[in-house]
Amino acid sequence: MNYAVRLAAAAPPLQPDWTDPIWQQAETLKVEHFRPEGSDHHPDTSARLLYDAKGIYGIFQVRDRYVRCVRTQYHDPVWKDSCVEFFAQPRPDRGYFNFEFNFGGAFLCSYITNPERMPEGFKEFIKVPASIGQTIRVKSSLPQRVEPEITTPVVWALTRLPLFGLVWGRKSLEIKPRAEKVCTTTPQLSLAEAVIRGGGCSGRVSFN
Repeated sequence: MNYAVRLAAAAPPLQPDWTDPIWQQAETLKVEHFRPEGSDHHPDTSARLLYDAKGIYGIFQVRDRYVRCVRTQYHDPVWKDSCVEFFAQPRPDRGYFNFEFNFGGAFLCSYITNPERMPEGFKEFIKVPASIGQTIRVKSSLPQRVEPEITTPVVWALTRLPLFGLVWGRKSLEIKPRAEKVCTTTPQLSLAEAVIRGGGCSGRVSFN
């Protein structure tokens, strides 16, 4: 797989509009790999990325069903809602940042140095303070809260600006849109070597 993150002609607007002309200059990345321990619910999920000197901008589009969203605060357990994820690793020999966004726009951000699973979460991690994490602006096409669950088909979009200005000096990048932690575009995109690795996938990513 080859994916080019293209230079934005202008900063994208904070609107979850997949059809906006500015997003048409970005390549579309599809979620096509699913973790074996997950369910058989595989939402049709796509992502687009752009960048400029301030950071990386991103938008997701999800063709979904059975969606629910009740968490509204920074660092709430948004993984329990319908959500997407994005990971960024500043250095290949260090930890990585874990960003998780529910479709209402609430999100969390942690720096994980040991991803081993423990009853209380990851074995070694630090929650990124709100003063830093909340510099990322998020906008969804759906309401902040959806309860009860929407059981009919629905399409939702989520955009974040700037996506990762706070880790713009990173060396590697992982993109992982998900529903119930089961869907991945690819396990790892390494910008240092510009090689995608893991899960039987291989390819290259570049910033154009």
